[in-house]
Amino acid sequence: MIGGRMGVILTNIAAMTVVNISLFIKGEPSWILSTQLTMPLS
Repeated sequence: MIGGRMGVILTNIAAMTVVNISLFIKGEPSWILSTQLTMPLS
């Protein structure tokens, strides 16, 4: 198991990927949502 901060980052990346793919299929600007998701990390 990957714990700590790296695990959180990897989970966010995985979630972002799924969301971006689903939005891309719908034809919506996925970069807006991915920007909002990465904000808390920085």
